[in-house]
Amino acid sequence: MNETEPAARPKAWRILVSTVVLVAMGAAAYLALNGMTAGAAAPAETAAQTEGQEAETASIQAPPSVPVPVVTAPAESREMVMKITATGNAEAPRQLELLAASPGDLSTVGVTEGQVVEAGQLLAAIDDTELRLNVKKARESLVTAVAKFSQNVAYLENFGGEDAEALEEGAFSSLIDAEDFRTLIDDPRFDELFSTITRDEVMAARDNLLSQQASYEQAELDLARARTTAPFAGQIAELDVVVGQRVTAGAKLVTLIDANPIRVRVEVLESEAGLVRVGRRAEVHFAAYPGETFVGHVGAISPLVDPEEKTLEVLVMLANDDLRLKPGMFAQIVLETQIFNDRLLVPADAVLLRSERPMVFRVLNGRSDWVYIEKGLENPEWVEVLEGIEPGDEVIVSGHYSLAHDAAVRVVDAEADAESQ
Repeated sequence: MNETEPAARPKAWRILVSTVVLVAMGAAAYLALNGMTAGAAAPAETAAQTEGQEAETASIQAPPSVPVPVVTAPAESREMVMKITATGNAEAPRQLELLAASPGDLSTVGVTEGQVVEAGQLLAAIDDTELRLNVKKARESLVTAVAKFSQNVAYLENFGGEDAEALEEGAFSSLIDAEDFRTLIDDPRFDELFSTITRDEVMAARDNLLSQQASYEQAELDLARARTTAPFAGQIAELDVVVGQRVTAGAKLVTLIDANPIRVRVEVLESEAGLVRVGRRAEVHFAAYPGETFVGHVGAISPLVDPEEKTLEVLVMLANDDLRLKPGMFAQIVLETQIFNDRLLVPADAVLLRSERPMVFRVLNGRSDWVYIEKGLENPEWVEVLEGIEPGDEVIVSGHYSLAHDAAVRVVDAEADAESQ
């Protein structure tokens, strides 16, 4: 037994070592196999993660394009009206200072400052008591003169020696009113005759008759002048007197203006004078009414050119039924001159300058299209396009100052655009 035991030990040891080696080799093979699989999977997973991150970054840096709101207008064929701009002041076509024709104390002032009056309406009157008395006295003197002259004529008819009919016609032909004269002739004093009349007495009676007739006319004229009436319909300005005031002949009472229609006097350059025509349309803008346009026409053109300023005057007439427009108001005027038909026009706001060249943006399929154009005639509102676009093209007139070519746009109306701003 003791001899055989040592021999068995080496055999067992070899078996144990072999087993350990086999286990180690299996473990190594298992680890090698698993390590290769893991190594192959890791790069693929990393690439997928990287691609996802790049996509997310790209979505942050390049968001979807937001359409720019714009306002458009069509390019269309229409008439092109050339215009001249100028400035001037409104004035009343008729303005008159009314003066006292007779001296006296004012008994009536029948108007107030700014009042609208009709032609013939009483404006002011002086106390006419004395004037009426003068008329009465002058009439009495005239009646006496007519009676005396008629007596002389009747005597001549009875006794001959003179052409009584011709003398009578010559004396009575200057009387104002035939009816008044008939009334005077019916006076009973005509029946009184002198016993004797000489030729000198007849001539003196005739001269006296004419003198009394003149005195009577003057007295009636003075009475009429005591009342100041409106010579035309208008509006009262500069009322300078009050009731009870003593005035002298020639003293200013009121200023009467007729401002309907009203006119604006403007200065036009000599070089542009040949383009202005009577009757052409005129747009007038008053500082007193910002944003409001008054439409009138050219009423007259002065035939004289100022040799120093090289300008001539043009009168623009405006209806002024409500009398809102006042003489003296400052105005800006746009005068229409030449008219050209069938021109392709776009609003002036549509035209921009890029690289010193005129261009417009038009809308094509919801995007902006940058187009250089060739301009023709232009005025403050419109520009004629000779080349670059076609009739019917929608050009952008608002929202395009910082716009780029081929940008997404959204067409809105002008009111919505104004509200957004």
